[in-house]
Amino acid sequence: MKASSVDAGRSAPTGRLSALAASVFRPGILRDNLVLFGLSMVVNVLGFAFQFVMARLLTPGAWAEMIAAISLLALLSVPGAALNSLVIKVSGDLFVQDRGHQLWRWLTRTTARVGVVGLAIAVALGLLSGWISDLLQFDGIASILVVGSAIVLSLVAIVVKGSLAGTSSFFFLGIISVAETASRLGAGAGMVLLGWAAAGAVAGSSVGAAVAVIGGAVILFRVTRRTHGPERVETQPVIGGRDQLRVVGIAFALAIVLNADILFVKAYFDDIQAANYSAVALIGRTLFFATSPVSIVLLPHVIRRYSSGYSIVPSLLVSVGLIGAIVTVVALTVLIFPTYVFAIAFPDQYDLNTTLLSIYIVAGTLLSLSYALAHLNIGAGNLRLWSFMLVAVVAMLITMFSWHESVQDLATILTITLAATTVYLAVETYLLVRRPVSGRTVGTASK
Repeated sequence: MKASSVDAGRSAPTGRLSALAASVFRPGILRDNLVLFGLSMVVNVLGFAFQFVMARLLTPGAWAEMIAAISLLALLSVPGAALNSLVIKVSGDLFVQDRGHQLWRWLTRTTARVGVVGLAIAVALGLLSGWISDLLQFDGIASILVVGSAIVLSLVAIVVKGSLAGTSSFFFLGIISVAETASRLGAGAGMVLLGWAAAGAVAGSSVGAAVAVIGGAVILFRVTRRTHGPERVETQPVIGGRDQLRVVGIAFALAIVLNADILFVKAYFDDIQAANYSAVALIGRTLFFATSPVSIVLLPHVIRRYSSGYSIVPSLLVSVGLIGAIVTVVALTVLIFPTYVFAIAFPDQYDLNTTLLSIYIVAGTLLSLSYALAHLNIGAGNLRLWSFMLVAVVAMLITMFSWHESVQDLATILTITLAATTVYLAVETYLLVRRPVSGRTVGTASK
């Protein structure tokens, strides 16, 4: 009996490890990651081609204006970008419950509301175009007006692509993203060659977003029609209004962190400094862009596992492992061959600041981890982290406004903010995974 007890005691941990290993390497999350990551690499290549072409078609001043205008578009799209995580969460919850008709109704209503918000932003931007152009040292208001025209389609495209992720349509999400980026490249380059300069490059975003909206809507209509379980009362989303605001707050903070420093540099420094900073930042952000598909796949997978009462540790291990591998390869390549990588991306008139590049590599790594951990907590319904993240972002903006003697100061402030955020999210994740695993109802985890 004693021997049997000992054997049983030894086999229990082994059995748990075997089960964990089998769960980690299950085909679902790995397959989805490989599919979306592969297609995202095509998107990244096309995105690099866009920057490569524009850096050579435009003067450094016009290129810096284009980067600032695109960052402004991203910041003004924060309502949609912040909504992206919420769209994945709600559509994922409804999808796993086979509530396809309600999902389609919620999607169409949300798209209409976001479109109205985008139209309001575009009108306000047009009215303030002169003042904004002077503030950001633009060469006229053309780029500002183009950003305004791109807002509506960009916001709607965010909602459509978020719904594709929420319904686990990762292959179609990747295809739509490839088509969007290719259209942006072709249309942007064509309009620059026609003499539209920075405004033409930014206008390519409108064309790409239109392609994403049309293609994504067709796919979602078919997916939701195939996803309809037994009849039930379908009136409200499975996540309440207050929790929806918390999700938006978390994503809002991440969107601000991603784009704010570029606009500060454009506002407080000359064109050459802004162009050089934007070039280094673009290389550093490659870490985030390369790993963001992992976080997008993670959110709907966590929704399914957590709502079914399964451990989310395997999903966490897979995602962090993939992020670590991607970051290691990209960061080592950039840090070992910085001059070579920079020379491939940008022509001779751009100067490489290796210290700034090193800081931004750290920032990009931390942003990748923060994004993944935030999505894991959102998927499990742990939304109390919204308050810390918003406070951290406000503190970052105030510090950047008060302390910007050099561009390196801004990058350092960004990195410190991301370090604090990553540590906090890691603690929240640790507390989350230590909770006992039991059957849960979608969208009702503790806040």
